[in-house]
Amino acid sequence: DQTLSFQLTVTDAYGLSAVQSTNVSIVATVLGTKENPFQVTSYEDLKKVGTGEGGWELDSYYLQTADIDASPSKDENEGKGFIPIGTEEMPFTGGYDGDDFTIDGLTINRVEQDYVGLFGFITAGEVKNTVLDGALISGKGYVGSISGFLLDHAEVINSSVNAEIYGVDLVGGIAGHLVLSSVQNSRAYVTINSTGQNSGGIVGQAANSTISNCVSDIEISSTSTIVGGIVGLASYTNISQSGSKGRIKVLNDSGDSSNAGGVAGLLESSSISQSYFKGSIEAKSHAGGIAGTIQSNSSIDNSYALGVVEAEAFAGGLVGQSYSHESIINSYASVFVAADSQTGGLIGLNQGESPINDSFWNTETSKLTVSDGGTEQSTEQMQTKVTYSNAGWDFDSIWRVNGKQYPELQWQKEPIFVASYDDLKKIGNDPEWPLDGHYIQTANIDASASARENKIDGEDDAYYGFKPIGSSERFTGSYDGAGFSINSLLINNGSFQGLFGFAKNAYISNVTLNDVTVGSDLNPTYVAGLVGYDEGSFIDNCTVSLFTANGGEFVGGLIGYSLKSIVINSSVDVSIESIRAGGLIAYALKGMIVNSGTEGIINSRIYYAGGLIGSTVLTSMYYCKADVEISSYELSESGGLVANASLSNIISSSASGDVVFSAVAGGLIGVDGNNIIERSFATGDVAGDCAGGLVALKSNGSIHKSYASGNV
Repeated sequence: DQTLSFQLTVTDAYGLSAVQSTNVSIVATVLGTKENPFQVTSYEDLKKVGTGEGGWELDSYYLQTADIDASPSKDENEGKGFIPIGTEEMPFTGGYDGDDFTIDGLTINRVEQDYVGLFGFITAGEVKNTVLDGALISGKGYVGSISGFLLDHAEVINSSVNAEIYGVDLVGGIAGHLVLSSVQNSRAYVTINSTGQNSGGIVGQAANSTISNCVSDIEISSTSTIVGGIVGLASYTNISQSGSKGRIKVLNDSGDSSNAGGVAGLLESSSISQSYFKGSIEAKSHAGGIAGTIQSNSSIDNSYALGVVEAEAFAGGLVGQSYSHESIINSYASVFVAADSQTGGLIGLNQGESPINDSFWNTETSKLTVSDGGTEQSTEQMQTKVTYSNAGWDFDSIWRVNGKQYPELQWQKEPIFVASYDDLKKIGNDPEWPLDGHYIQTANIDASASARENKIDGEDDAYYGFKPIGSSERFTGSYDGAGFSINSLLINNGSFQGLFGFAKNAYISNVTLNDVTVGSDLNPTYVAGLVGYDEGSFIDNCTVSLFTANGGEFVGGLIGYSLKSIVINSSVDVSIESIRAGGLIAYALKGMIVNSGTEGIINSRIYYAGGLIGSTVLTSMYYCKADVEISSYELSESGGLVANASLSNIISSSASGDVVFSAVAGGLIGVDGNNIIERSFATGDVAGDCAGGLVALKSNGSIHKSYASGNV
């Protein structure tokens, strides 16, 4: 503040003068402080941050005051896009508050540059309430959508990103590298492709840091040797109340071992507490639902994993390998585990005999009765609260369970309870029942009213029935049937027909549908009992019985059209007429089906019919079985398990239904294009213009320890 003194002399018309003195206080407002931040209202403003232009320095504070269209960044700087704020030599040390406004369409394409993100390098600075949507981030090392590097008590708080990220080393959804810093209350919906070391859904690598209350929805493809759903490599770092959902695939052909985990790839002198993973992990070795490897006095407590883990060796439902002086407490895994050696339902190898206390694995899901630690349980036991309460688990402040379900953590999104058919219809149609909500069914639901709901104009006695949950807008939340049923459901509404019309990256579990009728003369496109069209969801322990479909282009008892879906422990009973049909799934691309089965009748024409899957590419099937009578005509392809399969794995699976009246008919596979078939068999009779007891037409691939016993 400053005070200025003025002296005024006034002379009138007669020459008389008067003098008056006054003091004036002037308050100068300094911008760029915490109290008076610079306001960022446009993309041009965003580009000024940290440049020094107009006083917009690297140590200044900024407040975003509007949504920003950053799509012009795509064509800027000779295609390199936005210039990251801050470098290693001149880091950002101030504060940026996005105030929950969105930065949309940001592109950074600097594949030869380190420290790449909205902020390249932050030291002791803070980024909060920042939202990136539709971002495309490419760099070399230290790559993250919010920041490449966070150092010395730097913080990212309450931020969210939706991005595609490409990099080499230390690549993360939020930040590439974290040292003496933290990421809190943040979300990452990311696709990550990396080719070097250390990649993670939230952070690539963290040292002496904290990651808390963070959630990632991921698809990670990497040749890195250390990959995690939350963090790749964690050293002297605490990870708490965080979770990841999605797919991790480590494509490491170098001969080196890998470390891949649903929360952390490699845990060194670090801890994971109250965290989870739901999804699939595929790696060369050392793969676990929570961590690939834990060592140097690391610990895991009150955490869980659901899904699939595949590796050549050292694979566990919770941890691939543990060295000495580690601990696992009050945790569980319901994970299918596939490996050639050192495999366990909970832990693959406990090398130092670290203590594993009050922790469980599901023998039915894992297909394993062995683990190097932990206690084996059946599915029924795993979905019963007393199993855990008898072990002293804390259901007052840490865990919760509702009905017949696996325990979940209390910090997770508060559930919305579905108790009636009216409740079911609210999902996605009521602002308080959003498509990304967390739903738990609490009673059996009579949906017979759907048979006379939403009358079709011009028809005397025809109805659209139930409106599927999600169609033009996708269901992205979670729905847990908790062992209750939905009965007598009619769905004849729209191109996407199923309880869920269109789902993406959802988690759907423990749903039982009885007496479901879908499809009609309206010729829908994607038809199923559970999900018409699915992209990347995880479906666990779902049952569809008395499923009837009369029409539709892609018709499956569980899913019509599936892209990168994971289906485990599920079954259907079907009666289907369609041009493309599968007992479980009509078409599956890059999916995984485990311990699932079908029975019933399929009549198909023109294209294909499969007892389990109609047509599939790049899909793995383990411990699946189909007992479906298949009749097809008009140049159709048919298979007792799969009609047409390419570049897929069929392991320990079987078909027992007859396959007749088809142009191409196989007891197990109709058309086999470069698949791996192991320990599988077919027992049904086969008749067709081109017929085979096991496979009708085959090109390349392999068949090992498999057989057919039906008449051809």
